[in-house]
Amino acid sequence: MDQTKPQPRRRLSLGLLLAAMAVAALGYGYYLYHGSQTRPLAPTHAAAASVAVTAKPAAAAAEKTAAAATVAASVPAPQVSSAVKNSTEAGIAGAWNHMLETINAAKAPPVAAPHPQIMVIGSASAQPEAGIATIVAPVAAKPVAAKPAAPRWRPLTAEQRLARAGEVAMENMLIQATKYPDSYGFRAEDAFEKATLGKAIPIYTISEADRAKYQTGQRLQPLLKSTGQWMFPVLSGDHLCCMVKVKYDGHEYASGNSSKALADAWSVISEKWPAAAGFHPQLVVYPGMPGYYFTVPELPVPNVTDTVKMTAYQPDVSPADVILASWR
Repeated sequence: MDQTKPQPRRRLSLGLLLAAMAVAALGYGYYLYHGSQTRPLAPTHAAAASVAVTAKPAAAAAEKTAAAATVAASVPAPQVSSAVKNSTEAGIAGAWNHMLETINAAKAPPVAAPHPQIMVIGSASAQPEAGIATIVAPVAAKPVAAKPAAPRWRPLTAEQRLARAGEVAMENMLIQATKYPDSYGFRAEDAFEKATLGKAIPIYTISEADRAKYQTGQRLQPLLKSTGQWMFPVLSGDHLCCMVKVKYDGHEYASGNSSKALADAWSVISEKWPAAAGFHPQLVVYPGMPGYYFTVPELPVPNVTDTVKMTAYQPDVSPADVILASWR
């Protein structure tokens, strides 16, 4: 008998054994694969129990495989071609590789499907964790009470300073008028607390050079110059009681004296030549000459008149050349 060729029985036994091992490996890998897909891995204290339970079916399968191999060994095996052998070995190798991949996949920890979590961040100190969807809820701004604007100080204009000085002059006059009301033009029915301050009346003058060169018929309006003085009417209702004076010294507006006589004369002037008719009488003073004069520029003849003349019978204006010639 030729000893170089393997015996058919031995070859058949080897093939059946390999086939049984492949089937066992495939079964075990299939079991592990479906076990890892159908339920998550249990905690560590339950892993040992799972392995023990799994080992029992595996041992039973091994015993059945060994019994099948023993029965198969007792049956005469037919000749197995080399193509069948190669196919069997390839199948066993593929099954073995699949079993190894299944075991490695089973060892890896299960990856739980990500569940979106919502974190509402209400303050700047809260920091979102990685992998967590963050929704920043708008924080309602607290209403801030508006602070009242601080009053901005603004300097008074020249007109405002002048009016304030006129009010001071009126208050000083009223203090004296409470003692001597007749001397300041107040009647018995007039109330001091209801006295009002009228519009300022500028006081003008004419220079000595212009007075000396004045020609008859020459208009006086271009010759009038400001003196930095004003007279304020003090009224009780429609009644002109008194006139108070304010003068500017180059820095401040100072209150001056008062005059009842000028108030009486100005009442006549305003009544005879009212502003409603288009007249604008102007007060005039001249250095060295006492009292007050006035002129009405709207009259056809240039005129300068002493205010005292207005309290006489049938008052009228005086020619400008006559009065200016008397100012020597």
